[in-house]
Amino acid sequence: PEPPLSFVQVDLEYTRATGAMKRAGRSGEQQLRPGQSRSHMSVDAFVWAMTDVALGISRMGLWERSPSADEELSAFCARVLAPLGEVLGLGEFDVESARAVASIPEVASLLGRSSKGLEGLWKQYAVNANSPEPYQKGHMTVQAMRRFATDADLVAEFSVPTLLRLYGDCVREEAVSVGGADGKLSFAGFQLALIMIAQRLGKGAPEGPLVRLATLLLRLSVAKGARELGPPARAVLTACSWTGAARSGRSGVSGTRAASPTARALRQRPREASGCRPRAFVTASAVAFATAP
Repeated sequence: PEPPLSFVQVDLEYTRATGAMKRAGRSGEQQLRPGQSRSHMSVDAFVWAMTDVALGISRMGLWERSPSADEELSAFCARVLAPLGEVLGLGEFDVESARAVASIPEVASLLGRSSKGLEGLWKQYAVNANSPEPYQKGHMTVQAMRRFATDADLVAEFSVPTLLRLYGDCVREEAVSVGGADGKLSFAGFQLALIMIAQRLGKGAPEGPLVRLATLLLRLSVAKGARELGPPARAVLTACSWTGAARSGRSGVSGTRAASPTARALRQRPREASGCRPRAFVTASAVAFATAP
């Protein structure tokens, strides 16, 4: 079937949205970062464009019309942006979720015991060690992240835009929390990225975050300089396998088992509200899409 918008119409929508923001006294284009060769639509302009597109699609009769622009935008979010976000790997396993996972005692212990192997892996891709904080161990560029993903065969399971967006999320988080620089990922940020990768690789599987991370570290242990990742990862997987077998053998025991520290930590993590105002959703989407190469 024919798409509802042609490339020419998309270009016109971009021009209309950025122009509308400029006439309203707000910048319609995002300021260029180093390495960017063209202008990017600002968040305000993106919200304006998505609202206009939603209204236009509704007028075409592709779905039932709503009484207000906000409701039209809400329908567009549910039917178009939300499924697109899932395809691009946005939403569920974000930086905030990764920090919550990293705070789980068992996960923190695994990362601590894996530090030698992680540093060995990091040295294959990091540059400029002994720089000011937070880059004492060097930093990873976006090109290095792409090379790491290729070497680890992650591109077979992630799209390149998704991996680069994950990199950008971690870099922006460091810029806010520790004054990091654009285009530089620290060693701590790399560990956070590994947690996000592990959770996304294990999406839909019954295993918890600890097992997912251990599985990824074991997979990475075959890489150059990362051999030391193997023993702690195997120890976790063996222990979890033994514990699971023991629990299945005690299935006849009555009563409720006390929740594990992992389960308690996940339950205590602040969760996003199940509902989201459409303009807030589109704004969040614009921030995520803006990192696409």
